[in-house]
Amino acid sequence: MQGVTPSSSFLARVRWANVARAAALLGVVALVVLWPRLRAEAPRLPAAQARPVEAVAREAVPRAAEFGVERAARPPVARAPAASRRRG
Repeated sequence: MQGVTPSSSFLARVRWANVARAAALLGVVALVVLWPRLRAEAPRLPAAQARPVEAVAREAVPRAAEFGVERAARPPVARAPAASRRRG
């Protein structure tokens, strides 16, 4: 063996670019093989049974009151004309 002395370490002789390529190839092969198992399960659908529509309609309740939020209507705010609001 030319250029290799007994004092040379194994780590100095390794071609790390080739090791990186081999590791990347191994990772790609593992991804291709395991791809079908990496998917999440499909969501479960409810049973396909007919459900009756409510016969009695609810009372007309405003959406805000339905959730317990009741606000009085605010009166419109009087604003100055646009010309007087300009700085200048």
